[in-house]
Amino acid sequence: MQTWWLVDRNRAPVRGDRGGGVPALCEMRLTRPLGRLLARVRASELVDAFDRLVARHRSRLGRLLPDGPAPRRYP
Repeated sequence: MQTWWLVDRNRAPVRGDRGGGVPALCEMRLTRPLGRLLARVRASELVDAFDRLVARHRSRLGRLLPDGPAPRRYP
């Protein structure tokens, strides 16, 4: 079992499946309002459960995306 990690601004590592989802949403510009709302209602465990559900069905969900290189966008 592998997971992703988020290193916050204080350089503290947070596991993606142990509370890292909401801070990750708060850091991205497009999802910042959603992340702040989820942080306010303390929905971190709900986001972690959703992440585990998506990870469990990754092979089925992968069929929805076309094969080939991902689009690249430079800041």
